[in-house]
Amino acid sequence: MTARHNEAGFTLIEMLVSLFIFSLISAGTMTVMSSSIAVRDRVDQGMEELNRIQASRSIMRTDFERISLRARRDILGSFEPYVLTTDGESLINFTRLGRENPGGLESRGDAERVAYIFQNEKLIRQSWPTANPDISSEPREIVLFDNLLSARLEFLSEDLIPISRLAIPVKAETNGPGTSSSTSLPGVVRFILTERNNDVSEYIFELRG
Repeated sequence: MTARHNEAGFTLIEMLVSLFIFSLISAGTMTVMSSSIAVRDRVDQGMEELNRIQASRSIMRTDFERISLRARRDILGSFEPYVLTTDGESLINFTRLGRENPGGLESRGDAERVAYIFQNEKLIRQSWPTANPDISSEPREIVLFDNLLSARLEFLSEDLIPISRLAIPVKAETNGPGTSSSTSLPGVVRFILTERNNDVSEYIFELRG
């Protein structure tokens, strides 16, 4: 007699069904993984942008807290008529104190010239290592915000009236080194930035000069 053996196995149809189910599960898994990676990338980009904005705000806040209304010389050595002005090529131009000099290692003062300009869709901070830079001195530039359609600033007086232009003169009675202005600063300065997507952001800083 010939023995009959029952051999367990899969038919072709069963194999095809299994492969189809496996492919669906794999496709779903890949979709979920791709979505998770995309979400993580967006979160990382958002955090990077937030950190950049916070760093820029910190720089600007420190600048405006340390404004000094002292007489300044131009690049030719003559005294300028204003200690702070919004006229000219820059949005604002002023002297600030508090330039870091760790341990007093360098023989220099703590004042520096600062200007904010809008150029090539960027809000840029320019700074010079002294309050009275000479004609050969090149500014150090930091891009604070980019991808902008426009950037403008205005001051707010104590009664919250916007002031778009400001020029604080040197005292009339003297015009020598160390002189300053008898005119006080407005309370705050406000930067109004319009981005490429037409979103408008405002940044307000207290003036303590």
